[in-house]
Amino acid sequence: SLIVIGSHGRSNIRDRLLGTVSEYVIKNAHQPVLVIKRDVAAQK
Repeated sequence: SLIVIGSHGRSNIRDRLLGTVSEYVIKNAHQPVLVIKRDVAAQK
């Protein structure tokens, strides 16, 4: 099994204080986690 999760790449004060969903999954998952970062340049 593998968990694949997307990361939007934004970082704000709330994320820094409370953490992000991807950080929570990475820290608490019992399976390997693959985080895919969104390529902002490709979205334009």
